[in-house]
Amino acid sequence: MEVGPGHVPFPVSTVAEVQFVDRWEPYFNSNLFPELGAEPGFPKPDILVNLDETRLEGIASCSQEFVIASHVIEHLANPIAFLVEVHRVLKQDGNFVLLVPDRHSTFDRGRPPTPLEHIVKELEQDVRYVDDQHILDFLNHTSGSLHGRDDQSASRVSPEYLELHRQRSVHVHCWDISEFKLVLDYCDNHLGVKWEFLDFMPPQAPGTNGDEFGWLLRKR
Repeated sequence: MEVGPGHVPFPVSTVAEVQFVDRWEPYFNSNLFPELGAEPGFPKPDILVNLDETRLEGIASCSQEFVIASHVIEHLANPIAFLVEVHRVLKQDGNFVLLVPDRHSTFDRGRPPTPLEHIVKELEQDVRYVDDQHILDFLNHTSGSLHGRDDQSASRVSPEYLELHRQRSVHVHCWDISEFKLVLDYCDNHLGVKWEFLDFMPPQAPGTNGDEFGWLLRKR
């Protein structure tokens, strides 16, 4: 199962059977991201779900052998809740590929990192919506907009402009590898969300995009 495949799904074996989980149908995604032009189209989701509002609640516990989330968790209102959900739907010894953009190598480079305490509070409050303040934080620290849509001051944005960026899924949170490892440690120590670390990819690893880090995790 790949969560949030975007317009370029994660490469897997040709014999693998993959279910795609996304919140929009392909036509809506294409309208939201016209700058992608003639790039490969968005795959049709097998499971249509808003990860903020309902998370993976419609997917049975211990039902998945493998979950992929590449450049997804930074877009979510409640990142820790997502990690808890992935752990829940995986079978025992199921694997999880988690890739996260490195804030030092993306348009997040001008932003402060998201403190662990911030997302713990979001978990405790059961946050299920990206509020305007998170979007304004993104706009104010990334030259005002995503992919060149900086057409007005971030201090005077309209409700429509905020909603556009909410639908386009801004980077609600940002981390580097050491900061995000604290998130995984918190889940292990306080929530019983335990992983075996099978492999990891550091930032700037050869043969990668150079703007991300990640892990191959196994459910314990």
